[in-house]
Amino acid sequence: MPTVLDIPAPPAPTRAAESVPVLPVHLLRACDGLAAAVAQYAVPVLVYQLTASVGWAGVAFAIEWMPRLAAVAVGGPLVDRADPRAVMVVVALGRALVVMVGLAALAGGAGAVAVISIGVFCGALAELGYVAAESLGAAAGRGADAAQVQAVQTAIDQGAVLLGPLLGGVLLLTGPYVGLGAVGGLSLAAVIVAAAVRLPPCAERGISSAGRAGMVHGLQRGAAALRALPMLCWMIAALAAMNLLSAVLQAATPVLVAAWGRSPAATGAVWSLSAGACLLAAAVSARMLPRVGPARMTVGACAAGAMAAAAAGLAPCYAAYTAALALLAAAEGAALVALRTARAQLLPDAVFGSAVAVTVLVLLSPMPLGGVLLALVPTGRLPVLLVSAALAQGAVTLVTARALRRHVHGAVGRSAAAGADPVPYRERPRVSCGAADGQDRGREAELL
Repeated sequence: MPTVLDIPAPPAPTRAAESVPVLPVHLLRACDGLAAAVAQYAVPVLVYQLTASVGWAGVAFAIEWMPRLAAVAVGGPLVDRADPRAVMVVVALGRALVVMVGLAALAGGAGAVAVISIGVFCGALAELGYVAAESLGAAAGRGADAAQVQAVQTAIDQGAVLLGPLLGGVLLLTGPYVGLGAVGGLSLAAVIVAAAVRLPPCAERGISSAGRAGMVHGLQRGAAALRALPMLCWMIAALAAMNLLSAVLQAATPVLVAAWGRSPAATGAVWSLSAGACLLAAAVSARMLPRVGPARMTVGACAAGAMAAAAAGLAPCYAAYTAALALLAAAEGAALVALRTARAQLLPDAVFGSAVAVTVLVLLSPMPLGGVLLALVPTGRLPVLLVSAALAQGAVTLVTARALRRHVHGAVGRSAAAGADPVPYRERPRVSCGAADGQDRGREAELL
């Protein structure tokens, strides 16, 4: 079996041939992520304020997330065949336009319908922007330490999650117009920052016929690339189960915080503190990853997340609930750094966007279910729902750990039988597009 050292250099330029300046990419992701975070926080809070209904809040959460899945399906192949910077510009301009139209409808008396509509369109645009930002971040990390770049990207995302609810909670105290207007302003700032991002010519044109293929064909190629990497598939499955926990908690938190007699700003404080814990976990995990490996870090993080979610379900007060969510967010941050680093190292260039789209589709598929569960479960039974979701997460983590353990032993055994010398994680180069399935599995064995 060929090892990393046996893989020849690419015969033609690819996205890996030239690195992308890191700072403009990070700034663009920060502006876009903060705008999306403020919108994601503001919509369910405004719906609950306008309707005073737990059912409406759950329905709004589910409706907001379903179009995101369709947007991801379109976004992956689109990013593979188009300039991801241009996709980011379109996303930012579209979000600003949606907010302007939604505010006009809200002023006209549309009420919760206008707010839900803003959430639907902003959510779809956020996922398009996420896929494009992931492509830009992977390109920026090709000329630097991949784990460090992905840790910074995770920190930016969680920083947006930290500041978004905090900023949204403060602005919503003055009414919906200021809070939603800030989303439009941040979107326009993202357009300006995008002008400073420079991509290699090969990245702007697309990198292969895969990028020019249709949406379905592109997603099929992305799914095939993931199937060739069992370790990555198991990591994605574990994170999808963790996202179900996140979905239930995101939908239930405004209701639980209100039940404890707290204001909407207190809801923002919960997510801001959680994002701070995630930032710290991302920084620590980036240093630990070369020694621990992505697979082991993912299993440990998901197990910790299940225990934290169970603690949140049993929390007797606001302070205990906030602490449990901070622990869950820290576990999620560590798992995301592991997944992003493994994904950036293993996925071929030619189908990177499509493979990311398939990954995000799997990871986001539990999100609407969280809103549906909230709409079906009475408020008094929410703790039972949280504990049940935590137990399901624990079961998935156990299955994942056993599967990864078998895969680790099998992959290392196959690599040793072929006479492959282990390559230290930090020294391993990124492989260009066109790697064979055997090469993918050889690199996967070294990531374990």
